[in-house]
Amino acid sequence: MIAFVSMIAKMNTSHRSFFAHRAMASVLRRGAWFIPILCLALLHVTGCRNKVPAGSESTDSSDSISFGGISGRGDREAVKALCEELSGHWLMTPSGWVSEYPAKTYIATGQRAGPESYYRQIKELKFYIQPGEISESDKLNGVQFSGNCEFTNSPVRVYGDPNAFGPAKWSDWKPSSETVRIEKRNGKWSCASVLGYLTMGTKPAEGAISQLK
Repeated sequence: MIAFVSMIAKMNTSHRSFFAHRAMASVLRRGAWFIPILCLALLHVTGCRNKVPAGSESTDSSDSISFGGISGRGDREAVKALCEELSGHWLMTPSGWVSEYPAKTYIATGQRAGPESYYRQIKELKFYIQPGEISESDKLNGVQFSGNCEFTNSPVRVYGDPNAFGPAKWSDWKPSSETVRIEKRNGKWSCASVLGYLTMGTKPAEGAISQLK
């Protein structure tokens, strides 16, 4: 009888359906003693067809999370951490998000070397977090999450570009290309710009924005 059940499990879907009908006809001829065995065989076949392959389940949440106008998809805790980080660098205005950068910096330290600033404005801050693999070495080093944050190609422009000539003004809008690396290590989240400038500026004062014309 074990061989009978195994034979049914190995058949493809069309053969299983055909065999099931033949088996039912056989039941009517041979008697009721065969019914429990046939039921077990059909349950086994159904279980094989509905079984989800190991490792195919997704633990990542694709629900969009919004935090103060910034939105992202992916691991919920990571999305929230990055939204909070970005809110400390960007000020929301009616025409987009604005961040302030030093026009002059010291080469050795990268710190501000003068009072002058320039500004970047991006239309929206939306991203998707792609989680990376965590190795055994990473785990030993306290890494709990690691991933890349890809941002939508939202239009961006610059005011007072230190590399431009003439009086300070807004540049033309251009497509943005931004990527941020996010990591959780020993319970603490950290973010750093890999491509672009999203986490390199400071949140400007609201009064300064009105003077950017």
